[in-house]
Amino acid sequence: MPSVAGLSPIAVLVLGAWLAVPGLGLTLALFEGSEASLPTRLALVLPLGYTAVVLTGLPLAVVHLFTRPALIAAWLAAVLVIWTVALRRRSSRRPVRGWTKRVAAAPWAYATAVALFLSYAAGRWTFAPVTNLAPTTLRYWADGVEIADAHRIPSTTLQWGRLLPPIVSKVLLSVFHGGTSLLLGRAPLAPLGAGLFVVSVGIALVIFGLARELGLRYTAPLVVLLLVANRVVGRLDFTKDLDFALAEDWGKLLALAAVLLAARALRPKEMAPVAASPAPAVSAGREVAAAGVLLGVASGTHLVAAVVGLAFIGANAVSRMIVHRRFAPAFRTAGFIVAVAGLLGAAALLGSGGDLGFQGAAGDAAYQRIDTQLGLPDGVDPVLLLIHEAHLAQVKPVSYGPAQALHDFGAEVAGRDPEGGRRTSALALALPIAAAVAALIVLLVWGDRELRVLAVTAALFAVTLLLVGMAFSVRYHVFALATFGNRRLFAYVLLPYVLLGAGVVELVLDRLRERPEPDTGKSAPVVALGLTLVLGAALLPRAVAPHDQLVHRTDEARTLAWIGDHVPCEGRVLADRRTLAAFETLSHRAGVLEGMGPHIRPAVLARALAEMFRAQGFFADPTSGRDYLRQRGVAAIVLTMGYESMGGWRRVAEVDRDTLDAVPYLEPAFETERTAVYRVVGFRPNPALPPVSTQPGYRC
Repeated sequence: MPSVAGLSPIAVLVLGAWLAVPGLGLTLALFEGSEASLPTRLALVLPLGYTAVVLTGLPLAVVHLFTRPALIAAWLAAVLVIWTVALRRRSSRRPVRGWTKRVAAAPWAYATAVALFLSYAAGRWTFAPVTNLAPTTLRYWADGVEIADAHRIPSTTLQWGRLLPPIVSKVLLSVFHGGTSLLLGRAPLAPLGAGLFVVSVGIALVIFGLARELGLRYTAPLVVLLLVANRVVGRLDFTKDLDFALAEDWGKLLALAAVLLAARALRPKEMAPVAASPAPAVSAGREVAAAGVLLGVASGTHLVAAVVGLAFIGANAVSRMIVHRRFAPAFRTAGFIVAVAGLLGAAALLGSGGDLGFQGAAGDAAYQRIDTQLGLPDGVDPVLLLIHEAHLAQVKPVSYGPAQALHDFGAEVAGRDPEGGRRTSALALALPIAAAVAALIVLLVWGDRELRVLAVTAALFAVTLLLVGMAFSVRYHVFALATFGNRRLFAYVLLPYVLLGAGVVELVLDRLRERPEPDTGKSAPVVALGLTLVLGAALLPRAVAPHDQLVHRTDEARTLAWIGDHVPCEGRVLADRRTLAAFETLSHRAGVLEGMGPHIRPAVLARALAEMFRAQGFFADPTSGRDYLRQRGVAAIVLTMGYESMGGWRRVAEVDRDTLDAVPYLEPAFETERTAVYRVVGFRPNPALPPVSTQPGYRC
């Protein structure tokens, strides 16, 4: 059994410092003295640091100066400016006195938080770097390395065997990954492992700070546990998305931080709850601007997360209007945040060149042309061929409409898999919704103003997710877009439910604290601590990396390393599944079936499907497929097993090893328990193909 290498403490420290040094300075510059609580400040350090890093790195990429010396110099200059501004403000030099008073006033709450985060961080340390041998993780890392190699955003990228314009819809994430590769090395697993640890802890801190700013003084730890350490109750995407380094994790970190600042800015200053920290007028404008900047950076990192953050901010603004009956201030604040976010996001996305990759959003016509171009039967969704497997006989037309979206929303709330083949019962759909309505009523009737705002915000946010998901199911008929709500938006549905449940528990604990009997006021934090310990004991042991997955990933990493050492530079690799960037990042070789997932990029989708069909033809009759291998410049063939293996999706063909063993021009060269590599005898590079050695991102 192969050993599993753990996280590198040095990589974690370097990456953490790269973000925390400017982020801490920005938190000191943002707030007046000790007006912001310690949880709020800690929550903002990493997202503000990420913002500083990418906004200094992007201009370097635009002007073709994205190199290690230039990046470090720009970072040092930014840090110098940030800390000069922070330290020149007299009030930022002595925030500690205010924090110590707050900690002394609520020792149980802070002790609970410390225990929670230490336990959570220990669990996150079990996620070894090899867990990031995953599809989209490696693709986005490759995009960053290509920027680092080219010292700019490259004009073309080698994917699916062709030179294509790069996708820049996540350009700020690519800049971040490119900078990380310059600091920690281009090999992906160790830097991505460090990044996953940092972003996981960062998201937990932001959720904790957000919960407290929303008025959850006692139950903020419960919110953290149920969202990021939960493999038991409800839709589990908040936790499962942290199993490997997803692009959306960084977008989520930024979007939730923007929501936190927006919640502070939208709250009338004279109505700040004890759990939150009031923001005087002198810094309110800075907080509004910072919320807009964070949301704008989120849009250039992961647009879905930014849209979800915008929806939450909108729900919070409307709830303030309803509960406080103050329309103009909330409208102005939310409008300014949206304006700043829109301007910054547009500047980052449009000013970086490249292709946004949203052509499929125009409608179904482009996908129908793919059917005609490839000779597909009427009604076959080409996106399904890419997502599931390229077998026409096994892919049926999918009809997805508002009724299905409504059902799937309820199924997600109930913690059922809507794609599992079994329809969720009406009772399972109704119970969580009934519980949410009951919690909403309880908070509206008996809660204070802040809890009523929280309740209305959660309800409006959930309804917004549902309505947008249903709108996509009406507007589009291809899988990737029609099911956008179920696949992407409904992943956030646990958030409003957790907030409603935590609000009810908070209300009960508040009532316990306010009872006139002696010593009952001290029992509320003790009960909150007990609830946290019980829930943590139930959830945290499950929120660690599964060992069998680590072993399997290590096995696959060995295969990719062998390919890099033994396959010629210009030799392509043909795998029995499509991959996104496993061969590029870990072998520095080009894969015949490797490239972006062009779900909403129809022109590339047509090319990808055509390549997958040709590969199927080879695997169906490999004995007569030598001309195909010569045309594609194939030097090695890789067989895999499992669903997501080798950083790829399902296999495009089921291949029997005995069949390949009988092919005279193939010889077994390397094998593990999960993979087998065959060498193509007499391989010669095809000069008609784009050269690999000169392409950014490969460097073989």
